[in-house]
Amino acid sequence: MRYRTVVRNLIWSIAMSSVTGGAAAGDTALEAARADVLQAEESVRRSFVANELEAYYAHFADDLRVWTPEGETGLPAYRSAWTAYITGGARVLSLEYIDMQIAVSPAADGAVATFRVRVRIREADGTDRASEYQESDVWFRRGTRWQIVHAHYSPVPT
Repeated sequence: MRYRTVVRNLIWSIAMSSVTGGAAAGDTALEAARADVLQAEESVRRSFVANELEAYYAHFADDLRVWTPEGETGLPAYRSAWTAYITGGARVLSLEYIDMQIAVSPAADGAVATFRVRVRIREADGTDRASEYQESDVWFRRGTRWQIVHAHYSPVPT
């Protein structure tokens, strides 16, 4: 099945679970999946702020698709660009999640996390920069691991 079809079907099934109350997988399974994804998002945040690149990249699937203000990319290009930025002297100083919402698929094997982030970065030249983004992460459970298969970042409109 094509990637876009899988993501579209996941979003549709999550929307339908909201209408039906998510009874397809049982409330316990849905709450456990929601807790797992929330914990995984917190792990992403911790590794990002600690500038621990390998721990950060471990959250992403090999077939990751990312949409940023600069355009569409995959894991190899994203990894290369962010690694060069951090190893070039930039440092993440802080990252705050705002209004995190997690919707879980009826089968409790997929989820969409939506939120805003406030991030502070010290550039390689020593200047500090603060930004706020809107973010969506699409998570799939593959085996026993939750992985981000799609991420979308865009600046918060002013």
